[in-house]
Amino acid sequence: MGQVPRTEYLIIGRGRLARHIAHYMNLCAIPFHRWDRSAEHSLESISNRYQKLLFLISDDAIEGLASRLQKGKDQLFIHMSGAIHADSLISCHPLCTFGAELYSKEFYESIPFIVSHNFSESPQLFPQLKNPQYFLPAHNKAKYHAVCSMAANFSQMMWIKLFNTFERDLGLPKEAAHALLTKTFENLVQKPNTALTGPMARGDIEVIKKHIQSLENDAFLPIYKSFAENYSSLDL
Repeated sequence: MGQVPRTEYLIIGRGRLARHIAHYMNLCAIPFHRWDRSAEHSLESISNRYQKLLFLISDDAIEGLASRLQKGKDQLFIHMSGAIHADSLISCHPLCTFGAELYSKEFYESIPFIVSHNFSESPQLFPQLKNPQYFLPAHNKAKYHAVCSMAANFSQMMWIKLFNTFERDLGLPKEAAHALLTKTFENLVQKPNTALTGPMARGDIEVIKKHIQSLENDAFLPIYKSFAENYSSLDL
């Protein structure tokens, strides 16, 4: 009897990213199976049935779980963490944020995959998908993830700060800032070098001083000062 052909993909994990990737593959009619710790069978007992194993679990668990498995000659172990690098796994980080709501096929296809590995040739990870792929040397991953985290998470913190201040201190609904939020990010995408406005962009020192005075007892005052001090370091 011949060898039973492998299913190409096994998605390991049950978190938000695993849910999104599984949904994306369903939209693209790509066969796959899923495994998580609640499964009846152990991962070790089934891992050799699959050509590509996607470790979509917490960063600190990826290398330990992968090391428990006997990797076949033609198997690929893939993770999608933006932060870590492991010599035995290929890193394929989808450069996007994944919320509770699932996305459309068209949006998933627009998400770039940032790939890092130590192989002499780039393996075919997802030939059925249309996502743009970019190679990132492994030694640059920490800096890459740091700036991604700052841009995505720090900006959200600032908007949450604005929403809370509107509603708690100023008697304004947070919805009043939605047009500002939308146009800010539209301008950033369309014309990043000219999108920045306000007193720092204009060099309006007096307005900056008033801002600092108004934030005298605010925990975000050091953040404002840091931005004011480092604005000139941006290459605009």
